[in-house]
Amino acid sequence: MTHCFDDKVATKLGVEAACVLHNFAFWINKNIADNHNYFEGRYWTYNTREALSKLFPYMSQSKIYRVIGKLEEEGYLLKGNFNKSGIDRTTWYALTDKCIKFLFECGYTLIGLSLYTSDAADERSSVDLGGRRIIKKKKKKTPPSE
Repeated sequence: MTHCFDDKVATKLGVEAACVLHNFAFWINKNIADNHNYFEGRYWTYNTREALSKLFPYMSQSKIYRVIGKLEEEGYLLKGNFNKSGIDRTTWYALTDKCIKFLFECGYTLIGLSLYTSDAADERSSVDLGGRRIIKKKKKKTPPSE
């Protein structure tokens, strides 16, 4: 399995956090595209401890959870529980607005940035990012020189 990360994300958050965040962003992007796992105004992804250990075999379970805890503590990830069964302990993860803004600034292409909300589609200056709107800066038109 190939893992990758953005160097700007790794510089700010660490290599392990950059790998985990990249993985979550990938699956959240997929859920945006498929319109799946939308709860409380956000798109979410989920995984069990065992699955995360298999995804990141070079990190122990405790290391993975320390990294996720750090991302949550620093305001980059949200944790939730949207399981249908009360005994299911699978954890759900969503990117915070702070994280989305940071990833966008780092050059990430988030599918949500190319999907216009129905009420913003006319103006083409707003984009839907999993229930949150980002207002694009309008470029000033320069008059043609004579």
